[in-house]
Amino acid sequence: MISHPSDTSPRALLALGLGALVGVAAAQGCPSPTGPPAPPGTAAFVECERKGQALFAEYQTKFRGMGAQGAEALLRVQALGRLATTPENANALRALLASRVTRQEKVALVPLLARQHAPNDPTGMNRLIVSDLRQLGAGSDEELARAAVFAFSRSGFYPDSEAVLLAARNNGVLDVDGYYGEIAHLVIYASGEDQARLVRTLRAGTNRYSADIAFNVFNSARPRFGSAARTELLAFAEAMEPKFGVMASQYDYIEGLRYADWLLALAALKFPDSPNNAAEFVMATVDQPLIDPRKIAAVLISPEARSTVIAIIGVRSRFDRMLEIVDRYPKQHPGSVALRELPGNAREAVATNTR
Repeated sequence: MISHPSDTSPRALLALGLGALVGVAAAQGCPSPTGPPAPPGTAAFVECERKGQALFAEYQTKFRGMGAQGAEALLRVQALGRLATTPENANALRALLASRVTRQEKVALVPLLARQHAPNDPTGMNRLIVSDLRQLGAGSDEELARAAVFAFSRSGFYPDSEAVLLAARNNGVLDVDGYYGEIAHLVIYASGEDQARLVRTLRAGTNRYSADIAFNVFNSARPRFGSAARTELLAFAEAMEPKFGVMASQYDYIEGLRYADWLLALAALKFPDSPNNAAEFVMATVDQPLIDPRKIAAVLISPEARSTVIAIIGVRSRFDRMLEIVDRYPKQHPGSVALRELPGNAREAVATNTR
């Protein structure tokens, strides 16, 4: 299960960084302000659950029904702790969503309920949680319905998943980005022909936002993509190269991440059995004298490219021309503060991953 930020609009999710949209295992941990989530079974995880439970009890005793204050208290449960996955907590959340608490609080309760969806479900609670999310997603309150639809689509793939998303789009609960973005998220939960069909839906939609998600998800969870889905995704990638903004003096890190995710996914899809050939394909694409320097910078500073391209190529001199182009880039636009750190970041990535 993937965690849900309090603001579940597509653009807000993208602003968090595409890497935050995946990481199923990480969602089972506890939030950390300085590092990765605490893994289950550790003392930090136990403490995180204790804190989450205490914050949830504080909401119930002090802030329930208080609108913005209540919603803020519930967001603290998500941000500062973790509510243990238990039937008691799930039932408490379900009861709150069925009660007369304010809409603000219900919107904040939805992701907490979604997190109660467990990988193993001996009690049958998952079925009830999904049913509640499905009903809330079909409700008349647009904000609450949107939060519920996002939570529903991230909980897994069901026979009616596509119908629920299509209904939400037709009812105005999801905009075009929201609809295709959730289709992209669904892909890793589906399998076989269902998975391939979802990617065909993405291809037909030619939606930029969903493409960004799809390529990032693929890079993060490649083994979960079947051969038929990979074939469809390759065709999608070949038609969806991202574009940088027209202002060459500006480097947008989100645009850079988008480009690197696309190129790394394209390479892996073209050469699924040869990481070396995939890395060479990336090099051949960006190691060109007249290339937009933003493309080189995007690849070199991509965390994913450190292991899938730079370390595989391995020889530092192979990157000399690319680094020279990135070095010149800020000098061509001396007034741009956004470009100043790019050469140093690119050189550090190459230096630490080559010989």
